Amino acid sequence: NGTFVNGEKVGKGKKRVLNNNDEIALSVLKNKAYIFCDCGQASEGTSKLPEEFREKYTLSKTIGRGACGEVKLAFEKDSCQKFAVKVISKKTFSMGVSLLWVTLNSM
Repeated sequence: NGTFVNGEKVGKGKKRVLNNNDEIALSVLKNKAYIFCDCGQASEGTSKLPEEFREKYTLSKTIGRGACGEVKLAFEKDSCQKFAVKVISKKTFSMGVSLLWVTLNSM
């Protein structure tokens, strides 16, 4: 029993400074209950995303990369439901303006 941060047991009576996207588990390691989000760092790199997306979702850590872009973990602000968001740079496929395409998949 205990509290785990990124898979490491913190230990009774000990403290640990949390960093952006740290995973916190309670009681046993597999009970990942929280992901710490440093609001100052959470908004970095999201300015190119559509405002409608930024109003509804909080973008978190990168969970995958591929030839077409990267997949990030996102949380719906109203419900805290997790989503996988694929961010694709338009410049990868055209010579036009660099925009981002976003697709959501529920996790």
